[in-house]
Amino acid sequence: MDEIRRGVRENFRRGADHVKIFATGGVSSPGSTLNASVYSREEIRAAVEEALRAGKYAAAHAHGGPGLRLCVEEGVSTIEHAGLATDDDVALMKEHRAWLICTFSIFMHARGIEQGDGRNPAIMEKLAAARRTIAESFPRHLASGVRYASGTDGVHGAMPFELETLVRFGVSTRDALLSGTRWSAEACRMDAEVGSLAPGKRADLIAIEGDPLADIEALRRVRLVMKDGGVQDVTSNNHGTNG
Repeated sequence: MDEIRRGVRENFRRGADHVKIFATGGVSSPGSTLNASVYSREEIRAAVEEALRAGKYAAAHAHGGPGLRLCVEEGVSTIEHAGLATDDDVALMKEHRAWLICTFSIFMHARGIEQGDGRNPAIMEKLAAARRTIAESFPRHLASGVRYASGTDGVHGAMPFELETLVRFGVSTRDALLSGTRWSAEACRMDAEVGSLAPGKRADLIAIEGDPLADIEALRRVRLVMKDGGVQDVTSNNHGTNG
């Protein structure tokens, strides 16, 4: 556990705003499972304690099983992926007010795992199983009352795809938009700065063609990007809008 504490403290010393642990295996991790816990309960607790001591929080890559449950029980704030989470896992997350961070792109988008590992039969078999489980279970999870927010993992620019998938799984367009804005800011503990338009917050916003409340795919038609009050060039970096 000393190594865990040392690692967390070093990351915070270098300016990290949270610590993230790889609590279970990943779909593209050779020889790993998505349910077994990489860390002991005591090691997870040590990471959380060090984060709390620094006034920060702990996040976890976790798909399901003991790895996910230990993280939630020991106070990890955000669970990234939760691809194999059961209804009981989600109920535990609700009880502990942990955030479920949805990352559909890494599983389902052409630029996700499939892009890099499409020729690896073992990984593609795990990916196919994860896709089936997500499609079957996430509509229930999202309707359960668990707190959730949206991320793209390594598929940068695919937020429209993320929010479209939420809507496909039964989420209202309003809540899908909140998951990618205000709720994401709350999950990252940045809601005093970003996530909504209010006096004193950073002017980070986009203008789109159309009404995303009526058609969530309008998010693909970005016409203006503003960051910290400055208008950005959207013509040179528009790869994510066609997800």
